[in-house]
Amino acid sequence: MIILSEVKPIHKQLKMTKPEISFLPVKAYIPAGMPDIDALVEGTGLKPDRVRAIYHQFYMKRLADASNDNVVKTDKYKGGWVSLSSILLTKVATNKYNNYMRFLLKKRLIEVRVTITGSKSYAVNSSSVQYKIPISLLRTAYGIRHFRKEKITSHSTLKAIHELKQSFRLKPDNKHLPLLPIHGTMREMLKMVRFDIDKAEDFLNKVAKKLITVRPTRSGIERSYSELLMLMESINEGNYERYLVDKFGERFHTQISNLWKELRPFMYFTDEPNRPLVALDLANSQVYFSSIAIHSALVDDVLPEFSPCIPYLDRIKNNADYKLFAELCATGCLYEYWMQLRGFDRDTAKNEIFRIMFCRNLRIEKRPHILAFKSEFPSVYSCFRTIKNLTNRHLPFIESLFLKDTGVYEGQKASHKILSAMMQRMESRIIIHRIAPKLIEHGITPFVTIHDSFIVKQGYELQTKQLMEDEFRVLGVIPPKIKVEFLKPR
Repeated sequence: MIILSEVKPIHKQLKMTKPEISFLPVKAYIPAGMPDIDALVEGTGLKPDRVRAIYHQFYMKRLADASNDNVVKTDKYKGGWVSLSSILLTKVATNKYNNYMRFLLKKRLIEVRVTITGSKSYAVNSSSVQYKIPISLLRTAYGIRHFRKEKITSHSTLKAIHELKQSFRLKPDNKHLPLLPIHGTMREMLKMVRFDIDKAEDFLNKVAKKLITVRPTRSGIERSYSELLMLMESINEGNYERYLVDKFGERFHTQISNLWKELRPFMYFTDEPNRPLVALDLANSQVYFSSIAIHSALVDDVLPEFSPCIPYLDRIKNNADYKLFAELCATGCLYEYWMQLRGFDRDTAKNEIFRIMFCRNLRIEKRPHILAFKSEFPSVYSCFRTIKNLTNRHLPFIESLFLKDTGVYEGQKASHKILSAMMQRMESRIIIHRIAPKLIEHGITPFVTIHDSFIVKQGYELQTKQLMEDEFRVLGVIPPKIKVEFLKPR
């Protein structure tokens, strides 16, 4: 006889447990000069994999900072510092992370940045403290390789790293847009990108030793060859993924968006690792997109949110100086034309054109390059100036586009960015949303885009070039000059 009061409820009879998710080991980046971590923490109660995870975040944060032009210019970045928040450290090293940081500081295996009063230096408006790896741990006999890789196998640590990645992916941001299906397709193709690390490392070591001469950066900031090597390693290992669409220009930013051009020849796709790649770049792409961003019919078709600009654009569409400007931009000859007119070298000519397009409207009588442009291309100059004088009364949506870090509209002082936004959105909507689907439709996959350029497998370059040109013709504009480069290591 069964007594009902003695029968346990079904949920108590059956022990319900969630299936435990297994995680693949992560290859963490550790300073090359770091002592043996297992031996280092023996008897301290600290977990070696948690130490590895902390250093791994140093390197991942440094890679993320390297993709932000504003951060790269700061003294913090130049000094090797990274901002690590208590939230991040808690995730990878538990709520006992202070024990780990104090231990590493005591052993002089990390450094903390302090103010002139001796207190910790925090990042502005955050709880992030600035740390760095001592230079002594980064100097090695292995050339630019200042790190080594060690596996993290502890389930709890791997789970923490996984959750940290997920939290970054789900973080809301008023400066970015959600990914669309085309971005998802391109993301899957990007996961097939790998680098020939041995050849790339050999190349970078020769560049660092001045055995190979390369062009200096326009900003004057020296490239970090160690970090470029780490970027390629992290992409190969799947440690660093970055898929963002910025609201400003709707550009698709990925882990290879800022890839130095000299490293493209070391790329391959995993499905055909021995098949060389080809890059197709639009010549003088920024000036080309400036010329079609003020094409009234194209704005109506591709940039409808900027339709209030159309009356101003209609006034110039038949003018001889606009037609000349558009032709020079399409044929890739504008900088050479400006060089001859101004008597400067190409870099100076390019810089002057960029200042005319991107800077705020200024008093013209004191600036010879603006006077010269106004004289040579009066309609284009007037159009640029008019667009950069528009306000949120003409284009209400810019209130959610030109934002300070606090999320507040920048106001009238941001109006000069309107032309830049038009150019970047024109580029993105043509390259990503019109040409990329055509390549997929014709079976030209995998491929990757780096803003205005495509990288495809050798053998697809002529078909890709034709599809690109055809799409611009369909839009009713002169196709840009397209440079085709077969990617071969130096």
